[in-house]
Order: sequence, then C-alpha cells, then structure tokens
Amino acid sequence: MKKTKPFIKILLGSPLVAAVLVFASPALALDLNWAGPGGTVSSPTSGIWDTNTANWDNGAGAVVFTNAANGAILGGADGTYFIDCTNLTTTNIIVNASGYTLTSSVPVTVNNTIRAQALSVATGKTFTIGTNVTVQGSVNNVVIQQDNSYAGTLIIDNGGRFAHNNASSIQFGGGPGTKIRIL
Repeated sequence: MKKTKPFIKILLGSPLVAAVLVFASPALALDLNWAGPGGTVSSPTSGIWDTNTANWDNGAGAVVFTNAANGAILGGADGTYFIDCTNLTTTNIIVNASGYTLTSSVPVTVNNTIRAQALSVATGKTFTIGTNVTVQGSVNNVVIQQDNSYAGTLIIDNGGRFAHNNASSIQFGGGPGTKIRIL
C-alpha cells in the first residue's frame, strides 16, 4: 500500500499557501479596545500598557496586548486616563475619546509598524503624548488622520515625541479645526 503525506503537510508545504500566510498577517491584525484594570470599554480606567496585563478587550473579554499583532483603540467616555507605557509595537492607535495621556517614568517608544495611518484622533477629541513617550511610525508617512475628515487635537507634552523611522516625511493631516499643540 502506498503511503501518502498528511494533508496538512501538503497544504503548509505549498509556496502559494506560505505566501498568502506571510502577506495576510498584517491584514489579520486585530484592533483591541482599552479597558484598563477593572474597567470596561465604555468605562475605561487608567493603567499600564504592556504585553503581560489583560487591560484590553477583543469583544469577547479581557486580553493582553500582542506586539505587532494588535492595534489600540482608546475610547469610552471622555475623562482623564493615564496609560503608563512600556516599549511596544502596535499596528495603529485610534483615539475616540478625550483625556488619554501616554506616559512613562523611563523613555519608551510605541512603534507603529504596519498601517500608514499611525495615529487617528477623532473630531472634537484630545490625545496627549506625554513625558518620556515617543510615538513612532515606520510605514510611509505618519498621518494623524488619513482621510482629512477628523478634527481632533494632538498634544505633544514636555518630553513627549512624535517621530518617523526613515525621516522622509511626517504628515499631519486633518479637517477644519484640527490642532497640534507642542508644549
């Protein structure tokens, strides 16, 4: 009797399947909603953003943030939320509520590696890159909002930075009323 390879070995050994899996991985990145310790997506709390603490919600419950596989959505009710960051890699940051401040006691970098839209601040909302935090994009231009329909406010506070890996250009776009304050 002739021995055949298991189907999974044939499937995974295919160059076409391997190419699809490699190139599809950024498209499979999952945006997570900030909840914070003991908080919810609609009533978040301040907390630490690292890869060990389940302060994020994937729609089914609390999960930890996975570097290079997750995007960050900062939403819920407008308020005051201090997020203590570690060195991270995210696909993007979307800000849908006012009052979020990224901060750290030591210098850290939050890299945006996959999407050209590294940081989006919704109309009428305010987001702060605080002390010791660098938000850095790596794909094409760094754009606060790619479709120019939002008019949020980005504050780069004392010691905060917004940077680009290849320094080819940093592009701040937005609709009427968009503000960038550097303190």
